[in-house]
Amino acid sequence: MIHAPPRHVKTDTILNAFAWHLWQDPTRTHGFVTYSADLSRSKSRKARNLAIAGGVNLAADANRLDEWLTTDGGGLVATGVGGPLTGRGITGLLVVDDPVKNRVEAESETTREKVWEWFNDVAYTRLEPGSSCIVVMTRWHPSDLAGKLIDDKGWEYIKLPAIDEHGAALWPDRFRFHAERHPGADRRVHLDLALSGRTKEPRRCGLR
Repeated sequence: MIHAPPRHVKTDTILNAFAWHLWQDPTRTHGFVTYSADLSRSKSRKARNLAIAGGVNLAADANRLDEWLTTDGGGLVATGVGGPLTGRGITGLLVVDDPVKNRVEAESETTREKVWEWFNDVAYTRLEPGSSCIVVMTRWHPSDLAGKLIDDKGWEYIKLPAIDEHGAALWPDRFRFHAERHPGADRRVHLDLALSGRTKEPRRCGLR
């Protein structure tokens, strides 16, 4: 479990990892899931291009964006939350990257339950012995997928706040946080939105 702020190239890092793993072992099948099927296909295309650039040989007859294969039988399957994963088991790495789109979805109990049920009933059942699953997400709500996996399943997690407890930025060359721009007197909902994304501590809107 990795909690990471938005706009910190977490997805690009994941896609490069897929290409690297397939270069290391082209027989393994990996999986990529995000909040929508369209976005998953877009990211699959990028991962495929990275793999080709890295010297991975792809099968000419199995090159769809939702599933592409190497000439050694491995590859990548991609889908959105709620969508199908193929009958092929995941023998390498399954990554769930931001299973909800935004705070509006995260605040919906119905959406949270759908994500939880799909993860347990579909995604997790595709893992073969020796494979791994990583959930990487921006946290908006304490009872989101990450929260349930940590609290109910005991998953280990890495928290990468955009701003740490000392006020230092995770990526200072790109993002600079100025406390004077976010005074405590600002509207509470704005503070909740800012803190959820920056500190990676999920906060429900309006809660102190």
